This record gives sequence, structure tokens and C-alpha cells, in this order.
Amino acid sequence: MTTHPLPNGTRVTHFSQVRARHLPGGTATVVDHQGPWPDGSWEYLVRATRDFLAPARP
Repeated sequence: MTTHPLPNGTRVTHFSQVRARHLPGGTATVVDHQGPWPDGSWEYLVRATRDFLAPARP
């Protein structure tokens, strides 16, 4: 049995969120997963609760 690479609770950032990569702690949290699929990939359900486009506040 293969173990999934990102356990529930892991903080993540989507690869296309270039600006968000500079924010500590990511923009979403892994809450569930499925896989591995026949090609070896995994599918993750994430909760995205951070507004990474909002201007930074002091």
C-alpha cells in the first residue's frame, strides 16, 4: 500500500498562486485525499480560507 505524500492538516499553496508563494503558511489546508489513482497521482480536497490577494495589513 502506498502512503499519500500530504497528510491531512498540511498547509499548501497552489502552484499557480505566484504571489501567494511568498506568504508563510500557504493559502489552503489539506482536509481529505483520494488515491493513488492508476497513474500514481493523488487527489486532495483543500479548505482555502486565506485571501492572498488582499493587501498586507500592519
